[in-house]
Amino acid sequence: MDVYASEEEQVEALKKWWKDNGNGVVIGLLLGLAGLFGWNTWQANTKAKQEEASLGYQQLLVHVAKKEAKDARYIGNNLITNYSDSPYASLSALSLAKLEVEDGQTAEARKHLQWVIANSKLPALKETAQVRIAAVSLSEGNADAALNELTAVSHCKQMVTCMELKGDILLAQGKHNDARSTYLQAISLAEADKSELSVIQLKLDDLGSSQ
Repeated sequence: MDVYASEEEQVEALKKWWKDNGNGVVIGLLLGLAGLFGWNTWQANTKAKQEEASLGYQQLLVHVAKKEAKDARYIGNNLITNYSDSPYASLSALSLAKLEVEDGQTAEARKHLQWVIANSKLPALKETAQVRIAAVSLSEGNADAALNELTAVSHCKQMVTCMELKGDILLAQGKHNDARSTYLQAISLAEADKSELSVIQLKLDDLGSSQ
């Protein structure tokens, strides 16, 4: 049985419903369209910003490779400042830290590495920065501080670079047996990851010949 007895009653009921609810429907549609437009715009802007950051990072790597420190610093600092939410900002900070270490500016290198630890959303990049901070401390002759800093790297035992550095630190502390054991662990990891292990092997060989 029809709810309404005639088409006229159905039309009148529809008119009444629209009168009572029409404004809400229109507003809802407009809000929905605005939200969809805003979402699509946000996605497009995000993609464009990521592409800009990617291009900037590629330019940074070119300048670093060419030892063009001034240009590398300009581009890298721009990426860190204006694209801080992008992984490329953290990668740029790591590259600038490497550049500063090569120039003997260890304090500046440490600042870049600490920025990565404080701002990166990727745990792997945070741990890479922590390992490199320890390397900076070792290069400054502070093996004790370097070893302490490695304790913040939760996956050190699964990282070739971290275990190799730990071996270097232990060797600097005169703990030859511990260093040898740590180098062996690093070599085992390098073999498992099919990584380059010739440098670690040379360190191990040198350590063995000194006994």
